[in-house]
Amino acid sequence: MKVENTINQQIENIINEHWSFIKKIFQENIGSIVLEEVKDDKTMKTLIITIYKQLPLPVRLIIKKDIFVQYCLENRDRLFGNTQEPVLET
Repeated sequence: MKVENTINQQIENIINEHWSFIKKIFQENIGSIVLEEVKDDKTMKTLIITIYKQLPLPVRLIIKKDIFVQYCLENRDRLFGNTQEPVLET
């Protein structure tokens, strides 16, 4: 169980390391979509998968799509700049 927690933490750290890039691509791709629409999980999943495909290959090799989608859904407010950027613990 401890190994699994370590791996999950490493994946989260990688996502957070690239969060600025993810956020930028996300905001560029939502274009004319009304913010209310992105509250819908189905719409969000479609957008997140589009973003996932634009991530650098090394990131996609490490982070599975379903994990990325779930993480972004849980942190959707951060994608719109409504909350602070992630703080990495050292």
